[in-house]
Amino acid sequence: MHTSRLVTTSALAAGLAAVAAPALEAPADSRTAEAIAVQVALERVCLPLLTGQALKPVAAASGLRRDDDGWFLSLPGGERLSVLPPGGSNPTVCTFSLTYPIDRPQPMLSLLKLWADDHQLAAASHGRPSRGPAEQRWIWSWRGTGPLGSTALVFDTEKTLDGRPVSGALDRATVLVSRTAPA
Repeated sequence: MHTSRLVTTSALAAGLAAVAAPALEAPADSRTAEAIAVQVALERVCLPLLTGQALKPVAAASGLRRDDDGWFLSLPGGERLSVLPPGGSNPTVCTFSLTYPIDRPQPMLSLLKLWADDHQLAAASHGRPSRGPAEQRWIWSWRGTGPLGSTALVFDTEKTLDGRPVSGALDRATVLVSRTAPA
């Protein structure tokens, strides 16, 4: 795991414990519960699953829980990070989505930019807008190739066409990470 600008493993564990805490005050810096949860999902869930580790041990080690809707991390204030593990028709893609306080994607975006830099991924898209039939999206993406193969990372935020949150009183974002073996 690269730690030059990311949180160390012990800090990740402390961050995960903070994510699970029922009442968490926003930290003075840009490290929010959502950004910590994104890093946990990326480093401790998606990357291990994409390298072939089994789901149940990865879930146990990362604090994921399962309900009728699938695998998730609970976040403060009714927020939730849901994970769609790689498999089936997408064996090289791990996806997670989360809700977060309205208009606060920047801490998550900053963390993903740092992660992409640390993994030598080049920016492919920087907040590109996209409009669907019922929502508008903003997409950031990075990609690169290294000794472990090709890696792609996508961060997507969305709102309704009239600018309201798509998840009631919370905004929603989706992160996709893909890793394919070298050819």
